[in-house]
Amino acid sequence: MSEHVTYLASDFHVRLRKARLHARLTQGDIAAAAGVSRNAVTHWEHPDGTVPTLSHLSSVAQVTGVAFEWLCTGRGRMLFQAEGDENDAAMILRYCAQDETEERILLELRRLSYTQVLAISTLVASLAEEASASSDDETPRRKRGRTASRARAADD
Repeated sequence: MSEHVTYLASDFHVRLRKARLHARLTQGDIAAAAGVSRNAVTHWEHPDGTVPTLSHLSSVAQVTGVAFEWLCTGRGRMLFQAEGDENDAAMILRYCAQDETEERILLELRRLSYTQVLAISTLVASLAEEASASSDDETPRRKRGRTASRARAADD
């Protein structure tokens, strides 16, 4: 299956720029997250510009915090938001991060380039595989009931 996008709504370039400005990112920031040149992002934001791949669109949606469907089609909400919750960033973290350590990791991870994120993903998968294959009696972090920061404070 090809990852090349053959059609995006005609006003995609407007939504891309709106998402980038909402996230207070530069074209260079978007380029780093998507693993492309800043010039490519400039073309994506131009009305007659080129079309990004699905993986690039996904990276843009993630780094800007907008809904993938909205970015591509204009349908749905721009931001993930539960009814009655006004703090979008906290809302996203509440659903993704399960404790303060995960929240800190997510925030720092979003500052890295796409290539760096892939390398870290491979490392984490390898560590998780080793942990599940290991016969020692260490309990996974979430089941211990304490975050790393709380554990350090208790050790001090």
